[in-house]
Parts: sequence; structure tokens; C-alpha cells
Amino acid sequence: IERVAFLEQIVADHLIEFCNGIGFGFPRNQRKVTLYDYRTLGKIKYPNNDLHEIRFEAFDIIYEANIALPDYIGLGKGKSKGFG
Repeated sequence: IERVAFLEQIVADHLIEFCNGIGFGFPRNQRKVTLYDYRTLGKIKYPNNDLHEIRFEAFDIIYEANIALPDYIGLGKGKSKGFG
């Protein structure tokens, strides 16, 4: 249960980051994220700008949030590299 709450918090933070990026105010106290299922994909590596590899723990998740999102958005740290 502790890991689920941690992942829900991460997803909520990424949603807030996305909303801020498009100029949509989404107050932290109004967000609601429920994680229904997740699968650990292991460590994913991709090259950094300085040619070093960065490794992140990757997850495949199913969640629900109280915000309608457009199709094909990327959330997360690796979104600009295709890992969002």
C-alpha cells in the first residue's frame, strides 16, 4: 500500500506539471488520482545530453484522475525521449 500511495503521488505531480506547462491551473488540493494496477518494467536506460546513460525505474500503470487529458500526451521524466 505504501508503494501505491507513492506512485499515486508521482502521477499527481506529473499531472500538475503538465497542467502548469499548458497554463491550466490545477490546484494541488483538488487533484485526485487512484492507481488501479501497475507493473514494474525494470530499469530503463536512455542517453543523457552528455552521452552518459541514465537509468529510471519504469512502470506500466492504470490510473484514474479527476481531469480530462488529451490523447497522446507524455507524462514523466522521460517524456521528451519517448519514455513518458
